[in-house]
Amino acid sequence: MLGTLKQHIAPLLHRGALATGVSTRWALAQPVMRIIMLHGVGDPEYPLPVFRSHVEYLVRHFQVVALDRLLSLAVRPGYRPEREVALTFDDGLRNNARQVYPILRRLHAPATFYVCPGNIEQRRWIWTVEARIRLRQLQVGAREELARHWSLPCTSVERMQGWMKTLPDGRRREVFAELEQASRDYVPTAQHHEWYDVMSWDELLGLDPKLITIGSHTVSHPMLSRCEAPQRELEIDHSQELLQQRLGRPVRHFCYPDADLDPDVVRRVQLRYDSAVSCDGLIRPGGVDLFRLPRIPATDELSYFAWRLHNPTA
Repeated sequence: MLGTLKQHIAPLLHRGALATGVSTRWALAQPVMRIIMLHGVGDPEYPLPVFRSHVEYLVRHFQVVALDRLLSLAVRPGYRPEREVALTFDDGLRNNARQVYPILRRLHAPATFYVCPGNIEQRRWIWTVEARIRLRQLQVGAREELARHWSLPCTSVERMQGWMKTLPDGRRREVFAELEQASRDYVPTAQHHEWYDVMSWDELLGLDPKLITIGSHTVSHPMLSRCEAPQRELEIDHSQELLQQRLGRPVRHFCYPDADLDPDVVRRVQLRYDSAVSCDGLIRPGGVDLFRLPRIPATDELSYFAWRLHNPTA
């Protein structure tokens, strides 16, 4: 009962706080920096006009700066933040190049795109996305059969996909192959291609490096804590090597897929990169961990997003 009541009241609170400027004032009063986490745009879960409103709001009230700039200030002794915000996009989706990039360029808003070079090479979707879509396309009976085969107690798409993330990576690949076989009749629609295709190398190279920083998101987006040591090294090290070879410039920033990490993963990333982003939170200069940088996830409504800028876990 209480949870249901909060679900109804919270949106009204967020909208009122945005309309009266309360969300903005509370956010600006905090002596912190922020990194925003985004993925694809243009699908029903995150329409392009919503994304545009988010960036315009940030440009209007904050200083949208490059990640390098934000981090250099965050480690400066005694520095007091001045509304700095950095934008980051995970997965290297084609709509980031075709729809996001023109908006960022028009607004002079720099950003970091974390990409998976293995997916670019193979022209494959990010596996977590593909698993969710394939599960959704299955008839209920076929999904129930898969759930029984995998000894799962439910047929919820999100729970089945979430379970796949918990598997050792070798087993996860086997399970994904079984899902591909079960959904072999699935053919992506034109809309699915628009929403989930990754960029090509030409599209990546076409992004202005003065505006867009390219970071690594591993070779193929596995859950790194579920990988054996040799696979971890390949995903972390080889992704950087591939990107640097293709781009002809250093790749110094990393993003843990699904914010999945453990101490060994972090140590490996520290050998190769200058920073890495992870989970929800605000950046407080003086105590920042450059390899567990918190981010604020984007939301599907501007009022909720503005609220999260001062309360990221809301």
